[in-house]
Amino acid sequence: MRSPIKNRLWSPDGTLNVLEDTRPITDPRHNTPDLVEQSRRSGRPAAVTHRGRSISAVEDVRTYKQRLSRLELAEKVARGIRAAEQGDFVYHSTAMKRLETVVGE
Repeated sequence: MRSPIKNRLWSPDGTLNVLEDTRPITDPRHNTPDLVEQSRRSGRPAAVTHRGRSISAVEDVRTYKQRLSRLELAEKVARGIRAAEQGDFVYHSTAMKRLETVVGE
């Protein structure tokens, strides 16, 4: 038995399919291996709900690590963009000269 579907569980980037990936809290208590396998097969997290509200997500480790790596990269890019906007950058030629002194070539 699935819990009521709430629009707030839908993710616009397609990472959560509410019709397939939403489970009531009692489901993981009894069917944890099935829930993890579903997440592994689909590549999407499964939302766990309590009284119709999402409270947790289950995701296989490989997908989690990939998602975390993409997030870390996006944060580094954003930090670089902010630094460049504030004028905190080094021209390529200057960076190459610094690198040559460190590497010794």
